[in-house]
Amino acid sequence: MENEERDRLLTELSGPAYDPGLDRDELLHELFEAVVDAGPDRPAIQLEGRILSYRQLDAQANRLAHALRQRDIGPDDMVAIQLEKTEFLYVAMLGVLKAGAAYVPLDPGYPGDRVSYILEDCQAKLLLTQISIADRLGAELTAAGTPLFLADRDAAALADQPATRIARAETGQTRDSLAYSIYTSGTTGRPKGCLIEHRNICNLVRSESTVYGIGPDDRVFQCASPAFDASLEEIWMAFYHGALCCRPPRRSCAPARTWPAS
Repeated sequence: MENEERDRLLTELSGPAYDPGLDRDELLHELFEAVVDAGPDRPAIQLEGRILSYRQLDAQANRLAHALRQRDIGPDDMVAIQLEKTEFLYVAMLGVLKAGAAYVPLDPGYPGDRVSYILEDCQAKLLLTQISIADRLGAELTAAGTPLFLADRDAAALADQPATRIARAETGQTRDSLAYSIYTSGTTGRPKGCLIEHRNICNLVRSESTVYGIGPDDRVFQCASPAFDASLEEIWMAFYHGALCCRPPRRSCAPARTWPAS
């Protein structure tokens, strides 16, 4: 390959330069908090016509984090989240991180045997879910023995919790702390959890900023299930840039699926 052609491929056609910043001591929720501080009244999420500001989302997540800490949930503990896409789904993700723990997202349509297997495999200390899902899973969820926090029953109690942030010094988190675990489909055997640290997802989110050019005046379409890694690009990229994370009407993002047996 001629030097001129090589240089063109490596410079002109390779896109903007990106510093991975592997030495940065970052936490995913702290990136979100920096955006809250910069523009607290910006709209953060929009679902079914309801809009929640960054300030409101941060406060609700802080309240949940305090409630989780009272349940002795902390660094590297696993908290499963199986919720429909209401505002509490996003509160839950942030609240778990703010408490120092890692979240395990489960699609609300997962069958009971898959849910019970994942809860046991990741040794989840708590499942954040809702009454309709718990009722559907029934005996299989009971057999798993994981304590439940039902959003549509227990969330009202969060109003008594402080809306202040929990300091990193209290959680003991570092960039090497777990942020979340997403399970594979299990089509080649048992589902396997992929453990992701804060530095990994922070690096991904920052790298996307050089590609997509998202800003605080933009809207990000949030369609993927939180149980799939495509959702991370939608949710955390929006939050990193102070953009509006938009959830379309449920019927437009609910294709029929058949989950593989666990």
